[in-house]
Amino acid sequence: MRAYLWDSTLGLGLLLLLLLASGAQAQRDPPSDLELRTAYCISVLGGRSTDARTRSSLPGPRSQQEALREEHAAYERDLRRLRAYLLPRTKYLDAAALLAATDRGQADVAAFLRAQQACKARCDTERSPSGDAAAAAAACVSACAARDPAAERVRACTQ
Repeated sequence: MRAYLWDSTLGLGLLLLLLLASGAQAQRDPPSDLELRTAYCISVLGGRSTDARTRSSLPGPRSQQEALREEHAAYERDLRRLRAYLLPRTKYLDAAALLAATDRGQADVAAFLRAQQACKARCDTERSPSGDAAAAAAACVSACAARDPAAERVRACTQ
Protein backbone atom coordinates (compact mmCIF):
# COMPACT_ATOMS: atom_id res chain seq x y z
CA MET A 1 0.00 0.00 0.00
CA ARG A 2 2.91 2.36 0.66
CA ALA A 3 4.12 2.07 -2.94
CA TYR A 4 1.16 4.05 -4.25
CA LEU A 5 1.88 6.90 -1.85
CA TRP A 6 5.30 7.40 -3.40
CA ASP A 7 4.01 6.86 -6.94
CA SER A 8 1.01 9.15 -6.61
CA THR A 9 2.70 12.33 -5.44
CA LEU A 10 6.18 12.00 -6.87
CA GLY A 11 5.83 14.89 -9.33
CA LEU A 12 4.10 17.29 -6.97
CA GLY A 13 6.17 16.19 -3.98
CA LEU A 14 9.49 16.68 -5.75
CA LEU A 15 8.44 20.08 -7.02
CA LEU A 16 7.34 21.16 -3.55
CA LEU A 17 10.53 19.81 -2.00
CA LEU A 18 12.62 21.74 -4.53
CA LEU A 19 10.70 24.89 -3.72
CA LEU A 20 11.29 24.41 0.00
CA ALA A 21 14.97 23.68 -0.49
CA SER A 22 15.59 26.52 -2.91
CA GLY A 23 17.57 29.45 -1.66
CA ALA A 24 15.03 31.95 -2.93
CA GLN A 25 14.15 34.44 -0.23
CA ALA A 26 11.06 35.76 -1.98
CA GLN A 27 7.92 35.74 0.10
CA ARG A 28 5.41 33.34 -1.35
CA ASP A 29 1.67 33.85 -1.24
CA PRO A 30 -0.47 31.61 0.92
CA PRO A 31 -2.42 29.17 -1.23
CA SER A 32 -6.15 29.70 -1.61
CA ASP A 33 -8.63 27.13 -0.36
CA LEU A 34 -9.01 25.91 -3.94
CA GLU A 35 -5.25 25.44 -4.34
CA LEU A 36 -5.03 23.57 -1.03
CA ARG A 37 -7.95 21.36 -2.02
CA THR A 38 -6.28 20.71 -5.37
CA ALA A 39 -3.02 19.62 -3.68
CA TYR A 40 -5.03 17.39 -1.34
CA CYS A 41 -7.02 15.86 -4.20
CA ILE A 42 -3.91 15.23 -6.30
CA SER A 43 -2.65 13.09 -3.46
CA VAL A 44 -5.99 11.34 -2.93
CA LEU A 45 -6.61 10.64 -6.62
CA GLY A 46 -3.06 9.38 -7.04
CA GLY A 47 -3.65 6.85 -4.29
CA ARG A 48 -7.04 5.83 -5.67
CA SER A 49 -5.57 5.53 -9.17
CA THR A 50 -2.74 3.29 -8.03
CA ASP A 51 -5.16 1.17 -6.01
CA ALA A 52 -7.46 0.73 -9.04
CA ARG A 53 -4.48 -0.16 -11.26
CA THR A 54 -3.25 -2.71 -8.73
CA ARG A 55 -6.67 -4.29 -8.27
CA SER A 56 -7.22 -4.47 -12.05
CA SER A 57 -4.16 -6.70 -12.33
CA LEU A 58 -5.48 -9.21 -9.78
CA PRO A 59 -7.30 -12.33 -10.93
CA GLY A 60 -11.02 -11.87 -11.27
CA PRO A 61 -13.88 -11.64 -13.70
CA ARG A 62 -13.02 -9.86 -16.93
CA SER A 63 -15.85 -7.34 -16.45
CA GLN A 64 -14.51 -6.42 -13.01
CA GLN A 65 -10.98 -5.98 -14.33
CA GLU A 66 -12.26 -3.81 -17.20
CA ALA A 67 -14.27 -1.66 -14.78
CA LEU A 68 -11.17 -1.17 -12.64
CA ARG A 69 -9.09 -0.22 -15.70
CA GLU A 70 -11.73 2.38 -16.61
CA GLU A 71 -11.73 3.65 -13.01
CA HIS A 72 -7.94 3.94 -13.15
CA ALA A 73 -8.14 5.86 -16.45
CA ALA A 74 -10.73 8.26 -15.00
CA TYR A 75 -8.53 8.96 -11.97
CA GLU A 76 -5.57 9.59 -14.27
CA ARG A 77 -7.59 12.05 -16.40
CA ASP A 78 -8.60 13.93 -13.26
CA LEU A 79 -5.01 13.92 -12.00
CA ARG A 80 -3.71 15.42 -15.25
CA ARG A 81 -6.34 18.15 -15.07
CA LEU A 82 -5.55 19.01 -11.42
CA ARG A 83 -1.79 18.96 -11.98
CA ALA A 84 -2.16 21.23 -15.02
CA TYR A 85 -4.01 23.68 -12.78
CA LEU A 86 -1.71 23.60 -9.75
CA LEU A 87 1.83 23.02 -10.98
CA PRO A 88 2.25 26.39 -12.76
CA ARG A 89 1.10 28.16 -9.59
CA THR A 90 3.43 26.39 -7.15
CA LYS A 91 6.36 28.73 -7.75
CA TYR A 92 4.28 31.59 -6.34
CA LEU A 93 2.74 29.73 -3.39
CA ASP A 94 3.83 28.75 0.09
CA ALA A 95 5.11 25.23 -0.49
CA ALA A 96 4.84 24.20 3.16
CA ALA A 97 1.07 24.67 3.10
CA LEU A 98 0.75 22.70 -0.13
CA LEU A 99 2.92 19.94 1.28
CA ALA A 100 0.73 19.76 4.39
CA ALA A 101 -2.36 19.36 2.20
CA THR A 102 -0.60 16.64 0.21
CA ASP A 103 0.36 14.82 3.41
CA ARG A 104 -3.22 15.00 4.66
CA GLY A 105 -4.44 13.56 1.36
CA GLN A 106 -1.99 10.66 1.60
CA ALA A 107 -3.05 9.90 5.16
CA ASP A 108 -6.76 10.10 4.31
CA VAL A 109 -6.57 7.88 1.23
CA ALA A 110 -4.47 5.31 3.09
CA ALA A 111 -7.00 5.24 5.95
CA PHE A 112 -9.90 5.04 3.51
CA LEU A 113 -8.35 2.15 1.56
CA ARG A 114 -7.59 0.27 4.81
CA ALA A 115 -11.20 0.74 5.91
CA GLN A 116 -12.42 -0.40 2.51
CA GLN A 117 -10.30 -3.58 2.72
CA ALA A 118 -11.56 -4.32 6.22
CA CYS A 119 -15.15 -3.79 5.06
CA LYS A 120 -14.61 -6.08 2.07
CA ALA A 121 -13.31 -8.83 4.34
CA ARG A 122 -16.32 -8.43 6.62
CA CYS A 123 -18.86 -8.18 3.81
CA ASP A 124 -17.45 -11.19 1.95
CA THR A 125 -18.30 -13.38 4.94
CA GLU A 126 -21.93 -12.25 5.12
CA ARG A 127 -24.64 -14.07 3.20
CA SER A 128 -26.69 -12.13 0.71
CA PRO A 129 -30.46 -12.33 1.17
CA SER A 130 -30.92 -11.59 -2.53
CA GLY A 131 -29.73 -13.64 -5.48
CA ASP A 132 -27.08 -11.14 -6.61
CA ALA A 133 -24.23 -11.75 -4.19
CA ALA A 134 -21.76 -9.46 -6.00
CA ALA A 135 -24.12 -6.47 -5.94
CA ALA A 136 -24.97 -7.11 -2.29
CA ALA A 137 -21.28 -7.33 -1.36
CA ALA A 138 -20.51 -4.09 -3.25
CA ALA A 139 -23.38 -2.30 -1.49
CA CYS A 140 -22.21 -3.67 1.87
CA VAL A 141 -18.62 -2.47 1.28
CA SER A 142 -19.81 0.95 0.13
CA ALA A 143 -22.07 1.42 3.17
CA CYS A 144 -19.41 0.15 5.57
CA ALA A 145 -16.57 2.25 4.12
CA ALA A 146 -18.77 5.36 4.15
CA ARG A 147 -18.62 5.27 7.94
CA ASP A 148 -14.87 5.91 7.88
CA PRO A 149 -14.11 9.52 8.93
CA ALA A 150 -11.89 10.08 5.87
CA ALA A 151 -14.48 8.73 3.41
CA GLU A 152 -16.33 12.00 2.84
CA ARG A 153 -13.12 13.97 2.29
CA VAL A 154 -11.73 11.33 -0.08
CA ARG A 155 -14.95 11.05 -2.07
CA ALA A 156 -15.18 14.84 -2.40
CA CYS A 157 -12.18 14.64 -4.73
CA THR A 158 -14.11 12.56 -7.26
CA GLN A 159 -17.13 14.85 -7.46
